[in-house]
Amino acid sequence: MLDISKWMKDCNDEKYLTELSIPGTHDSCTFNYRFNPDGIGVINFIAGDDPSGLVKCQERSLIEQLERGIRCLDIRGRHINNGLTIHHGVAFLNMTFTQVLEECNTFLNTHPTETILMFLKEEHISEGNNRSYEDTYTEIVKSNNWQGRIWENSWIPKLGEVRGKIVLMRRFPGSKGINFSAWKDNEAFTIPESTESNVKYYIQDKYDKQGEKWREIQRFLYDARIGGPKPDRTWINFTSGTRNPSEEKSLGDTITNFFSAQAGEYKDKFQWDARKVASYVNPKLANDMREFTGHTGILMMDFFDTFDCNLAELIIQRNKL
Repeated sequence: MLDISKWMKDCNDEKYLTELSIPGTHDSCTFNYRFNPDGIGVINFIAGDDPSGLVKCQERSLIEQLERGIRCLDIRGRHINNGLTIHHGVAFLNMTFTQVLEECNTFLNTHPTETILMFLKEEHISEGNNRSYEDTYTEIVKSNNWQGRIWENSWIPKLGEVRGKIVLMRRFPGSKGINFSAWKDNEAFTIPESTESNVKYYIQDKYDKQGEKWREIQRFLYDARIGGPKPDRTWINFTSGTRNPSEEKSLGDTITNFFSAQAGEYKDKFQWDARKVASYVNPKLANDMREFTGHTGILMMDFFDTFDCNLAELIIQRNKL
């Protein structure tokens, strides 16, 4: 029986990470959000008494995610006072980037055969800094002696090169890690091969496109199956969204309605949240995974093991271990 806490153990060292089907989580640290009724910010104002439905995309802690097979994390750090605090938009998630690395370090100490891919994105408003985002990142890593723990080269490694390591996937200006700084907001797009990397990245992150989300997820699943596991290409497929495909209101629509409505009327209109989107998408995704075999690339999910869907295990099983 497969132990998903160390599922990479039996994967071939010679496989590039692009050749693996990898389960990941979108906004991985949102499990740690706690509503602050005295907090100042639009996230509290627009969502009434408790905006958790807007903010939370995960229930499991980072350690629990990793123990349940997740191997790609979506980390979003606000650059403030020469530090990095973890956010989802304006919402502070009561964590620092140092704490994120400590959790990953703890997991890798007890699971040295595994590797963690980590998107690091600059989030929210930069404030009170006298150095670059990358300089702050570098200082955090250096001050904790984690230089040997993180793969900061610009190319996709083979699994054997990065067992026991974090692979930095950079979504901020700089030179360290694999470069994803050309990310396009709310789109499906391609990052072509470059002098830094000979890999083409097909990315789907349409989080607010009414009626398109499930169709785009399916399209990328099909393309990954047909394209197959290759060292020079990979598919990164976000299943998260801010619109339920069966409804009409987007976040922007709802905010506009709020300012012309009483709070009670607003709450009646505000019927979606990340969990509701996942309740629609996840069972469909699980059915697709059971019906079709083949490569998936990296799937970035909300509430990955809810709604009777063990999506991480279904993805892991795609690898010929």
